[in-house]
Amino acid sequence: MHRLHNVVVGGAAVALLFTAVSGEAPAEPDAAGPAAVGATGIEFEMHRKPREIVARGTVASATHAESLELALTRRFPEAERTTEFTIGEQADADWQLLTLAAVDLVAETLSATAKFTVNQADIRGVTPEESLFDARLGRLEQVVGSDYALKVTVLRASPRTSPPDACAVMFQSIKGEAVRFRSGTAELRSSSYALLDRYAEFAADCPNAGLKVTGHSDSAGDEAFNLLLSERRALEVVDYLKAAGVAGEQLTHDAAGSSEPIADNGSSWGRSLNRRIEFELFEPGRLQEPDGS
Repeated sequence: MHRLHNVVVGGAAVALLFTAVSGEAPAEPDAAGPAAVGATGIEFEMHRKPREIVARGTVASATHAESLELALTRRFPEAERTTEFTIGEQADADWQLLTLAAVDLVAETLSATAKFTVNQADIRGVTPEESLFDARLGRLEQVVGSDYALKVTVLRASPRTSPPDACAVMFQSIKGEAVRFRSGTAELRSSSYALLDRYAEFAADCPNAGLKVTGHSDSAGDEAFNLLLSERRALEVVDYLKAAGVAGEQLTHDAAGSSEPIADNGSSWGRSLNRRIEFELFEPGRLQEPDGS
């Protein structure tokens, strides 16, 4: 079992511990594209918000779909439910067990995004009770077996956590990755798409939260060019998020040029760290949009 399980304990009021930082690697090649799904194309995904649950994907039969509908009704009795199931010839009894275990697992979260194929899964969210979540996760592990690639990134919050605080925890869970650009340009590398899609999902799950996108550069070359490039990169990220469905009022941007380094500009490694995008939370209507945005 390839399992990555991160749990951060927090109280009812969860503070942001750090700002999400993403940068440009000096010579990173483009990714080949989205991660491959199972060879059969069978997949299942769930998205949970405080009062909404969405489930869609492949089922083995009409009976399997009915079982999922019943499980969703039982586990999310007060939520608005949206389902979309397609019968797949190669879905089998093991797939039925996996999807039903997935429903039970997501039910132990306050909010979550979970995506499954026949050979891998990525589960992210916030849980109010770590022991119950771990019990359901253990059941899922029994169902999928030791060769299944299971990535779980879950943070713990109090059951009394307010929606804004839950969103702060969700925001915290997408830290530590990087937005990459082609050197000297504002052209996004395809390896950045998955991370930006996660920020778009976050914005959809937290419609009352805003994302401030700030572009930074290293100190090499003309500062006027650096400032312009950092703004173009921030705008490129904003445009990507808008195209992914994020509302314009949830987005703002800024450019810092080389004025806020986080590493030594005297080395190539330090400069690569300073060429970055930072994401911050803000409350729409409480932060003035920069001129020209």
